[in-house]
Amino acid sequence: MSASEISHWREECAEIDRKIEQLRKKKGDIEERLSAAQLLAPSLFVASEPEKGKGRGQAKMRKGLMTWPHIIEEAVRNSETGLRQRDLLESIRSGRHGKRLTESESAYYNAIQKVLKRKIVIKRGEWLFTPAQHDEYLRKVDAGEVKDVAEVEEYGSPSAAEAVRFVTASPGRKSIDVIKHIWATQDADKKQRQSKTSLYNVLARLVEQQKLSKDDEGLFYPFNENEAPSDEPTGASETGEVAASSSDTSPLFRVVK
Repeated sequence: MSASEISHWREECAEIDRKIEQLRKKKGDIEERLSAAQLLAPSLFVASEPEKGKGRGQAKMRKGLMTWPHIIEEAVRNSETGLRQRDLLESIRSGRHGKRLTESESAYYNAIQKVLKRKIVIKRGEWLFTPAQHDEYLRKVDAGEVKDVAEVEEYGSPSAAEAVRFVTASPGRKSIDVIKHIWATQDADKKQRQSKTSLYNVLARLVEQQKLSKDDEGLFYPFNENEAPSDEPTGASETGEVAASSSDTSPLFRVVK
């Protein structure tokens, strides 16, 4: 086994994923034509049409009518690069299934959980992807071709997402280490960089939101749900220090000059 063999296998997998995605899209186009044809000539469709394929990346049809999992999969697949969950809902509401959504919105939400559980659709932050779209998205993120927008949405800002990413990769870092790392990813012009006080506030919010944890020595770690909650205050002032509680006058963060 060699590195070139591994690279070749990865390329083959990527090519297979692309072909699968093309076939899924073609299948979706055909099924859309079938749905339109059913409206024009319902007598041509058998009322008891059997269910079709189950499994990863494949929803089913029932009685010649698209099920909610199938509708959701088709909408995500047709987006080509994934879409936000709220945009999915809006596209269905304004499309040919809008009336059906109004009549059975709870069925739509139940179907969202089904497609996620069966991995027909993959959720990242507030974004939904088909498995092939998700693989391509992660490839682009790893290659630096796109920003991980889903991750940014999860943590609230690019700086917050970068802080979590840095601490996850390198736990036990001081706040100034995290801040310097964030600065290194921002504009080279110091005037365009986010201020130190603002970044202290970002870290404080991440601790408060249980995205990161901070130990007694002031070192940051990825949040562990099994940890006991910290009683330390997290709100930062304009000077970069946090407001202390009535029982603790020590700041959570101190500006390093």
